[in-house]
Amino acid sequence: MSCVLPGWTIRHVSTNADDLLGVPAQSLLGANLGDFVDEELLRTIANVAQFSEPGSAPLRAAVGNVGPEAKLYDISVHVVEDLIHLEFEGRLSHHPDPAPTVVAQSMIAHATSVTNQDQFHQLAVERILGSESVFHHGP
Repeated sequence: MSCVLPGWTIRHVSTNADDLLGVPAQSLLGANLGDFVDEELLRTIANVAQFSEPGSAPLRAAVGNVGPEAKLYDISVHVVEDLIHLEFEGRLSHHPDPAPTVVAQSMIAHATSVTNQDQFHQLAVERILGSESVFHHGP
């Protein structure tokens, strides 16, 4: 799906958009995506789109519930000329992985408590891999 800001006017849709939003794809053209997707989710997507270089690969923007059945989707965004392209990929799990920014913020918050480089490396590995005691320094 492709939209134009600031009004989130839908310009292009794929044929499966009716499965996503519960509305025939053809009737979505010219509509406001905000009529179908939560405003907070759109703000998050817009914030990520600001950092997307035109023509670059899609960036993971959010995980959110979309459509009349509130199915969980990974949402990626990329910008081409004046269009924001959105990709919605269905999630199999209702326990989404944390967004990379959440992982980074958590690492930064916890890094203030470390007192040496070994503790820092241990913390980094734990946060990235989601496990404990996988980094061992020394013989």
